[in-house]
Order: sequence, then structure tokens, then C-alpha cells
Amino acid sequence: MNTRRPIERHVIEPEITDARIARQWAGTEQRIAKMAQMRWRLPAFSVAFAIAGALLFLFVHTRKPEPITEGALLESTGPQSITLNDGSRVDLAPRSRVHVNALEPKHVELALEQGSAVFDVRHLAGRRFVVQVGRFDIVDIGTRFGVELTGPDAITVVVEEGTVRIERRDSSEPPRFLSGGERWSTSTMEHAAPLPVVSDAGAASPPSAPSPPDALGTATQPDISPRAATPAPSGPSPRELLESAQRAQRAGHLRDAAASYDRLRRTFRADARAGLAAFELGRLRLDSLGDPRGAAGAFQDAIALSPNAPFREDAEARLVDALDAAGDVPHCASARSAYLADYPRGLHVGNVSARCAGAP
Repeated sequence: MNTRRPIERHVIEPEITDARIARQWAGTEQRIAKMAQMRWRLPAFSVAFAIAGALLFLFVHTRKPEPITEGALLESTGPQSITLNDGSRVDLAPRSRVHVNALEPKHVELALEQGSAVFDVRHLAGRRFVVQVGRFDIVDIGTRFGVELTGPDAITVVVEEGTVRIERRDSSEPPRFLSGGERWSTSTMEHAAPLPVVSDAGAASPPSAPSPPDALGTATQPDISPRAATPAPSGPSPRELLESAQRAQRAGHLRDAAASYDRLRRTFRADARAGLAAFELGRLRLDSLGDPRGAAGAFQDAIALSPNAPFREDAEARLVDALDAAGDVPHCASARSAYLADYPRGLHVGNVSARCAGAP
């Protein structure tokens, strides 16, 4: 989002806790008691002035902070914690600055302009949470991660929990995924969990994966022949299909993007990009295109194609969401049990556990 609203500055002051308020009252009461004992030395108005000052301090520092709004500029004078409207938290380091580009139910976009911050993001199905820093977009997939900006091209991302997707806005290169405990830095080009390097024709790829499953959890009859996994010389390569899908998605042409992702995952099933394409296809179908059954099939395919990918947990959780939205209670309950068994302490346990109404 390039257009910014008039800037509203929020200089974040130290947090006022109940304990701090209690200490202030205690100190005020002690001072009032001492002044009362010395009232023969002080005019009566001095005691009243002290009481009024104490009450003014408490009023100013205990009032509720104003809600953060779109277009706000958050600046910290020291380490501070800010809670957004959706419950997500931003922990700012000293002398850091974050601009709130967008704050909508389906889209939150923050821009780190100076310093560093840790983002503890509340997972909401269908919501895109992005942190812009330099030329990169850090896209949250339900996690806690830190971002540091020490120069125009000096960026470090550290993931504490969950997964993030790193996209470069001025390039069509495939995104990279980071999981808990991994870091990525432009200064040293440390790319954790990179996409495997494969030829566009898939010559160095492993054996072909099964054909895409349907939305009910069972594999369909093969709809492609083994030879169909090798593209015709005149056809687009896996890289070109992925780039086409990402360009269409950024431009808002979501059906075109879904078509390219779908073609990639069906035609080049042995390519390392196929699992990512299936995962992105599932997200588009569920969140934007109103096709929960098709989304379920895509998420199942993403798991089958890339069983060890960083987005595996998110694909299993979104599969439950899709089956629940489709009203497929039996398969939803089965997918829910599978997720809870695989990730008993996962990021999405609360959301997954609440799905599949009517299932035991």
C-alpha cells in the first residue's frame, strides 16, 4: 500500500501497571501524612496543592491509551509493548519506529522504518499480516518473530515460533519460509529453509508424487499421465508459472493466480515448487474465492507433495478450516484428530479444536 494517510504520531510512554499505581498512591499518602504533621510550618494551600498534583499525575498516567489507528506512526523512547486492535503485540526496541499502513479485518500491514521490533501475531483465518522492511515483505503465518533494520539493505529476521514467508517486492523470485529457531539476513545472505534448487524441467527431481486428492480426503483416479509431468518445450516452466501466479496475486487477479498455481501443482508434480503452489492455491480458494472443498483438496495435496515443508503444520490446520467451512463433518473430525496428534502444542490448537461442530 503506497498511499499513506496523514501521519498520527504515537510516542509510546512507559507502561503503567497496577503495581506502579499502588506505589504512587503509597508514596503520595506518605507525603501527605508528613505534610499534615508539618502543617504549622506550611500554609494550608500547600497541602491541597500537593494532593491536586498527585491526583493529576494519576489521572494522566492511568487513563486508557488511545487505540492505534491506520496511518499512525509508532515511536518508542525505550523498550515498549504495543497491543493492536486484534490482540497482536508489537514489542519495540528503543528508538524504533513503525508505521501502520493498513489495519483492516482481512489485512494488516506495518512498516518497520527504524530500529527493531518483535511481532507476536494472533492467528486469524483469512487475515493477511505483513511487515514491510526495506524491499521485503515478511508475511506471518501465525507466529512470533523479530525484525531488525540496521541500514537500507541490512535486514535480519529471527523466528521464535511458527512460520513466516519472506517475499521480495522488486523481484519475482520464489518466497522463502522460516520456521521457529531459524534466521535470515540480507547482510550475510543466510537463507534458512531455502527452496531446493531444481531444473525447470524437473530432471533432477524425485519420482513423481500421486495425482491431486479431491476435497473429501481420498485420492482421485490419475488425471495426468507420467509423460504429462514433463512440459512441452513451448509451455511455461515451473518457475514461470510460479512467477505468473505471484504477479497475478499481487495485482489482485486472484482467479488467474489460482489457475497458475493449479497448473503448476498438477503438471510439475515432481518439482519442488509444487507443494508451495498447492498451499497457496488452498489459501486463495478458502480465503478469497469461496471454494472450501477445492481448498481442502489443495491443502491435502500440499501435505502430500511437501510432507517436510515449513508450512506443513499450517497446511494441516487450514485443511481443518476448509473441511469445516465445507460442512464435511466426518473428514473435518479426522483432519482435526490428525493435526492434534501431530502438533499437540501447535500454534493452531485452539482454532483447530473449535472446528467440526457436531463431531464427537
